[in-house]
Amino acid sequence: MHLLPLLALTPAYAQSAPAFDAEALTQALVALEDHNVRKARLTAELGAQPQVADRLGAALSVVDSLQKSDRNDPFVVRLFLQAALSEDPATRQAAVTSASQGGDPPTGVVAQVPALPAAELQPMVLSAPDPALLRKYKQRRLQREVFAATFVSVTPTLTNVQTVNTWVIRRGGTTEVPPMDFAKLVHDRRATEHLERVQRNGRIWTGVTLGGLGAMAAGLVIMAVPPPACSGSNCPDFHPATFPLLIGGGVLAIVGAGPMVMTTFPLAYPSKTWTPDRADALIDGYNDKLRTELGLTPEDTQKIDGL
Repeated sequence: MHLLPLLALTPAYAQSAPAFDAEALTQALVALEDHNVRKARLTAELGAQPQVADRLGAALSVVDSLQKSDRNDPFVVRLFLQAALSEDPATRQAAVTSASQGGDPPTGVVAQVPALPAAELQPMVLSAPDPALLRKYKQRRLQREVFAATFVSVTPTLTNVQTVNTWVIRRGGTTEVPPMDFAKLVHDRRATEHLERVQRNGRIWTGVTLGGLGAMAAGLVIMAVPPPACSGSNCPDFHPATFPLLIGGGVLAIVGAGPMVMTTFPLAYPSKTWTPDRADALIDGYNDKLRTELGLTPEDTQKIDGL
């Protein structure tokens, strides 16, 4: 009758208290994304088991340190919790110290990875990309081609030959892409708006130049027309409108020709709108998007020149 209370104080009875599965608890804690929720779960699971108070204290300390240092990587959390819930006091202390100092989990702790089913362990067989898709990518990809251009200027006393490096953009390796088309292909809105303004200005100055040339042509035509009949020594040799048309038309043609020519450069040479680095970045973005649309990877398109 009086032996039952004494049994509660014996070590054998204390050891019969419900044990916990450290690995199962660790997996459950890692699955939780919030450190406060982890601490609450630890307290709920182990708070009523005084025989694991040291392991509970170590685990709570580790989680608190990880929370303060904003470390929530699942793999790191798993290793620290495995060490903190270890039966070895030295391992627990190492986990507490390392976590508080922002260090790595204690060495020697191996994360338990659930075994995969046999079907998932079969070797992966990589399929070769469809040659038709590779050819389509090759035909549509963009590239920047650098080449040397030679310019010759001749004066009465000197002939100057200058060679400079310039570049163009090609599609499919052969077709040259004009700057306006390139801007629209890569969705460069700012460049598109700039080139559209250049086009509008070019049309205006072209009209001015053509108007001047037309006035000069009219002056030449009128020059052939006999002047109005007159008498005396002051009769003009040409129609009075001849020289105003020639001079006015010539001024207009000269004024409009310079800007008209200048507006052709940005529309013909991409280097007038983009730096090489900027063009390369836009080309890479376009090609990456094209690969994704075709379901290809960068590795698939590394060697396509022979297709």
